[in-house]
Amino acid sequence: MKLLESSALTVNPAASVSQVWIGSFTDVAKGKQLALQAVSSGADFLVPMADSAGQGVQQAAEESGTLSLGEYVDESDTYPSVVTSVMVDFAAAYDEIGAKFADGTLGGTLVNMDASTGAFSFA
Repeated sequence: MKLLESSALTVNPAASVSQVWIGSFTDVAKGKQLALQAVSSGADFLVPMADSAGQGVQQAAEESGTLSLGEYVDESDTYPSVVTSVMVDFAAAYDEIGAKFADGTLGGTLVNMDASTGAFSFA
């Protein structure tokens, strides 16, 4: 949340950022309901981080004319309201983890992946 908020404030110092928890990664209807509530409360950009429940967020963006961010794959063909998508290269991520496992360096550590490792990119 802090990264999202600081990014928004860089673009618009008067912006406000709020978050809503769907409580499920698969409840599309709940994602849509909460996104529509956010839009009715003044949200003008939606950032779903909800796996398949994010489809409901995208549906709400489409219906309300609100811009949004796609997740995992380029969703702009499916949802024209998507400005760009954060795409995940799962193969590269799993290859990196597999290589650490194979050479004995994985251990009990967390492997952080981001744009610098090539695991994430923008559409």
